[in-house]
Amino acid sequence: MPSIAELLFDAEKGQIHIPDFQRPWVWNRDKVRKLFTSLYRRYPVGAMVFWPNRTNGDQRHSLIDGRQRLTALYHVIQGRRAPWMRETPNEFAQPLGFNVVDEEFAYLSDRFAADERWVNVSDAFVVADFVERFDSAAASLASGGRVSHAAVVQRIARLQAIKETRINKEMLPENLDIERAVEVFEILNRAGTPVREADLVVARLSLVWPEVRESLEKTMGRWEDSGFRVPAEAVLRCLAAVVADTVDYGGLYGTKGNRRPSPTAKQLVAGFDQLVAATDDVLTKLRGRLGLSQVKPTVLNRGYVPVVYAAQRHAAGNLDQVDLDAMIGWWQLSNLHNHWSSDVRNRLEYAVTALRDGAGAVQLIELLGKPGRSLMLTPVDFLTKRKPSSAEYRLLLTMTKRCGAMDLPSGESLSFDHIGEHVELEAHHIFPTAYLKKQSGVREEEIDQLANIAFITKKKNLKIGSKSPADYLGELADQNLENLRSQWIPTDPALWRPNGYSKFLEQRSRLLAEQANDFLRGLLGDEAWEAAKNR
Repeated sequence: MPSIAELLFDAEKGQIHIPDFQRPWVWNRDKVRKLFTSLYRRYPVGAMVFWPNRTNGDQRHSLIDGRQRLTALYHVIQGRRAPWMRETPNEFAQPLGFNVVDEEFAYLSDRFAADERWVNVSDAFVVADFVERFDSAAASLASGGRVSHAAVVQRIARLQAIKETRINKEMLPENLDIERAVEVFEILNRAGTPVREADLVVARLSLVWPEVRESLEKTMGRWEDSGFRVPAEAVLRCLAAVVADTVDYGGLYGTKGNRRPSPTAKQLVAGFDQLVAATDDVLTKLRGRLGLSQVKPTVLNRGYVPVVYAAQRHAAGNLDQVDLDAMIGWWQLSNLHNHWSSDVRNRLEYAVTALRDGAGAVQLIELLGKPGRSLMLTPVDFLTKRKPSSAEYRLLLTMTKRCGAMDLPSGESLSFDHIGEHVELEAHHIFPTAYLKKQSGVREEEIDQLANIAFITKKKNLKIGSKSPADYLGELADQNLENLRSQWIPTDPALWRPNGYSKFLEQRSRLLAEQANDFLRGLLGDEAWEAAKNR
């Protein structure tokens, strides 16, 4: 077991690595005071847990549990800011004091300045001749009869001996994978902020590439400013795919089960640059082909990883343009069939491995859905309530922007390019909610079905309000029937009445499914679409 002095020495020399995910200082003064009280009284203070990492042959230990204690010990015993802290916490603005008479710890203020009973704890550790300098105060206290001179000297020695206290150093297995390390951290820190996989991965990468977090945050911030929120875990999976042809994090730093040597900083930076270029290309295609908004950020799931990997392979001359274009449709299909709802890591690995081995979009289609079942959409997909985050809801919005839909009643194009990035569309109930609730025979679950939703501008939505569909759709039909058809709204007036609502939903869901399949075919291309259709 190392002593506190040895731990502080290792921390200062960089042998102990403080991961970025542990940066925040959360202790208050009372916890620091209690820590030193426990150490002075020889109470146990708990083990520190480390995760050994080997980088270019050098062994360093990442601190998984014990960061608050180590920071407090460094600030007080070394008398200065810990090197892993960007600034000195407010808790150390006043020095920690020790009362040699009552053997208590407290933070010193001006009122303690002339009180001989109190010593600055940091001075006791960093001032070389502290005992000799304090001797006159000890003699003065002894003459007052409150404590003997020998007792004062003994208590100062006991205080200084805190540095020699042995701390139990628990070591996690060196080959522990990221998922298990996250689990260990969260078990040890149940009251704290949960750590993400990405935090641990970045912590390990920073041993080789110190600027990794800054590069990651800057790039992700730029993407978000452009309307795309990309999870850090997905970016790191992409980086592993580009650098090591795997989505396993071990490809970024090497593990016992990974045959590749650990990437160097130069290789990681080069891989990151390729990843950024490929992602920029993919995001441009997503915006252009799906009409994604820049006002409300689109949150990308980890399923976009194979698409970025495909773009990187295309840039390297290993994938043709047809397959790259089809990957946008493949990603859309994967979301529509809930491909990323479970077993995500393995499914990503299957896709990346297939692409690495020369597969294109046609072969990747086989990974989606249930074997032998067509991936075409059916009217049933639109005959249910869908959340705005669902793939079907977002597909309807995309179709509105990319398939010639027109605003009601103006007839203005609703294409993304036409309405501009600062004009957002709103979901409009064709049969208004308030109107349907007044009708008998309409079930609650039927009101919000996707087949009853169209997207129009906010101004037009407010104007229509809760009008009867028979009235306002009739007016629109008289003006221009094509406006209704462009929104896949049935044009039979009999279906606009309350007793025609069920048939309205049935017919519109059929129209939506037909348009959706046509749109997906355009994204995938004929060959990949046939593979999706005939399985």
